[in-house]
Amino acid sequence: MSGTPEAIDAFTTPLLEKVRRGADADIAKLSEVKEAFLKEKGIEGDSKIRAWDSSFYSALLLKKEYGVDQDKIAEYFPLDHVVTVTMEIYQELMSVVFTEITSFDKWHPDVKLYKVDDKDSGNKIGFFYLDLHPRDGKYNHAAIFHLLKRWKEQGSVDCMMCNMPSASLDGKAALLRHGDVVTFFHE
Repeated sequence: MSGTPEAIDAFTTPLLEKVRRGADADIAKLSEVKEAFLKEKGIEGDSKIRAWDSSFYSALLLKKEYGVDQDKIAEYFPLDHVVTVTMEIYQELMSVVFTEITSFDKWHPDVKLYKVDDKDSGNKIGFFYLDLHPRDGKYNHAAIFHLLKRWKEQGSVDCMMCNMPSASLDGKAALLRHGDVVTFFHE
């Protein structure tokens, strides 16, 4: 596809030069935001942007200069609604039907299990577990794990693990940030 290492270099080197200008401008803007924040808070420090700074100062920039408040946006994405609508979209796109199974051996009370059937034929395709919330000892990223590949009459079994927020103890719905919605939809 790409041919040779030289062809790749010929393509990426000019591209890198172009994107570097934009990246440098973005870092310079974040440095200004950091410097203003430190000054406002009376904190001594330099304005250099480090890897662990970028998310905080990017959110601050979005909120102060563009009026983007991630907490307000999250109000449009309650977890239960996101899960329901995402599953509806995937059922339509892939012509499948998800049926929740409520009685099964669980490794945690929050885990859900769904049977997946072909919408047109009604044939069973497989199953998937949905394990959404963080807890001690659990894998701490979002991922799909193939537990059993489809073989002959056996359907595949997968598990989607995420670390989305849980509803609060006072019953308030768990709200997702936009990035969490994108992650969930992707997985």
